[in-house]
Amino acid sequence: MKKRLHSFRNTIRNPYSHYNIKKITKNVIAKKVKQLDINTGEVKEMDIAAKDSPMIQTQVKPIMDGNNVLPVFNFADEIVKYLLPKIKKYHVTTQYSEPDPPPAASAPVADF
Repeated sequence: MKKRLHSFRNTIRNPYSHYNIKKITKNVIAKKVKQLDINTGEVKEMDIAAKDSPMIQTQVKPIMDGNNVLPVFNFADEIVKYLLPKIKKYHVTTQYSEPDPPPAASAPVADF
């Protein structure tokens, strides 16, 4: 569990917590991107690594978020299920009960 938490911290928690979009999108490559040379009018097709292009990073981050959300949720759920039994044996709860209602006031008696 310790190794998995450390890995989670490095791959998910730190990049998202510090909003390091370059790390979040580091493994993405945009393939067959058309590049226009404005001097010659020549169009080239090339692959661009997201780590080298802020524009690509911005476009693919929502996709990366979508790909990561379920694994992150499942990991968090697994951690809770792992820790809860360990915490419960040390956690003391108290039972709360409503206080007794005050005694009913007697109706005033009129003296005539």
